[in-house]
Amino acid sequence: VKTASKVSSIAVLGAGSWGTALAIQLGRTGQQPTIWGIETDVMEEMSSARRNSRYLPNIKLPDTVQV
Repeated sequence: VKTASKVSSIAVLGAGSWGTALAIQLGRTGQQPTIWGIETDVMEEMSSARRNSRYLPNIKLPDTVQV
């Protein structure tokens, strides 16, 4: 069985429910994804509070997710 190796960089484009969920799952596996979004208030909250309360309330972003 082969294990997945770390990818050098991953960008998640879109900080809605799907993009946030994808970034969280990647972060939980040890990857360090960067999430990008166009909604300033959502991105500011994700950066400061490590949450996206608009789309995935009560779920904290792993420290490995870059905003």
